[in-house]
Amino acid sequence: MSATGRTGGFTLIETLVVVAVTGLIAGLGFPAVQHAIRAQQFRTAEAQLVSALRTARANAVSSGEESRFALAANGRAFVVGSAVAAPLIEGIAVTAVDRASIRFFADGTSNGGRFVLADDRHHADVTVYPSTGLTVVTDRR
Repeated sequence: MSATGRTGGFTLIETLVVVAVTGLIAGLGFPAVQHAIRAQQFRTAEAQLVSALRTARANAVSSGEESRFALAANGRAFVVGSAVAAPLIEGIAVTAVDRASIRFFADGTSNGGRFVLADDRHHADVTVYPSTGLTVVTDRR
């Protein structure tokens, strides 16, 4: 036993202070972590869309036959040829600016088009150029 009568350990007040400080730090950090997770989910959806468009073009070039990319009616999924891509994460949607379906031809060209991928905080314009069939993300916010 020490001179103060304590044998070691923590008092209830010390433990409550540590719990309160830990809770405060977690409360301040959680929104930042949540925003980072949502931003990463959006980037993943953007990569999924661009990859599907590029796959449709590659299919057309490699097979020598026309290939098609199309949006689902609800804007939450898309189709390359006859394969349906996994649905997008809840809250993220794709809208077609001029056409909901793009045809890619055997020489790599396409009929072109533009899509907007968006959620409550993020936005990306994805353009498919008709003369080359190349897919480019033209605007990110």
